[in-house]
Amino acid sequence: MSDVAQPEGKGASDPAPEQRAEPQQWELLVTDGHVRAARLRLVTPYIIGLGVVAAVAGVYGFIIGPRPPSPPRMSQTIERRVDDYRAPVLRPFQTLRNRPSISIQEMKGLPPASELPKVAELLRASLAKDGSYPTELSGSIAELEPSAFWQGNWPAGKIVTVNKGDLRAFGAVVVTQSGGYYGSTPARWIGIFKRTGDGWLVASIEEPGMFYLGNQPTVAPDKIPQSLRTLMDIR
Repeated sequence: MSDVAQPEGKGASDPAPEQRAEPQQWELLVTDGHVRAARLRLVTPYIIGLGVVAAVAGVYGFIIGPRPPSPPRMSQTIERRVDDYRAPVLRPFQTLRNRPSISIQEMKGLPPASELPKVAELLRASLAKDGSYPTELSGSIAELEPSAFWQGNWPAGKIVTVNKGDLRAFGAVVVTQSGGYYGSTPARWIGIFKRTGDGWLVASIEEPGMFYLGNQPTVAPDKIPQSLRTLMDIR
């Protein structure tokens, strides 16, 4: 046997280390982004399928499910607001159109309705001249507060008025038929006088049960809500 020492390190009997193969050229071109994209392509059909199912379910639910009430149309909203604006000025006429409660003695002092056209013309002409009441009616005109006027608390035999400057209302209880107490019909007349650039316009309120002048314009209360709100002190 030889006494020559063997060199340290790998002996002849040691296994050879595992050899790693060099990467192919195509492998060098594949990145993590490519891998994620490939995985996404695998799940994309499932995502699209779930979206289609959800869309179909939503449409089906909309068709068969309860629907919220549709908002009112603009025309309905405007009409409701106009009705609310008119309502306060129409309410007093529910009383004024009724036959006035007149005693026999008071009935005797009521002027006939045939005199109203002359009275209305005297008022119009005097107002146009200097804004005063005609001397022919001195002592026959009573200015009332709006509340008393529109409640119908009128003294018998008087021409009552509400004065709002360029806008005034005159009223009177007249006899529309003659022939004694039981053959006569008392009724109210209300005339709206409005100043314009050319003088004063006069129109009688036209309501069932009320008297109006046949030779002058008439107007229904719901056509002049703004003027009536002023005359009634409604803000």
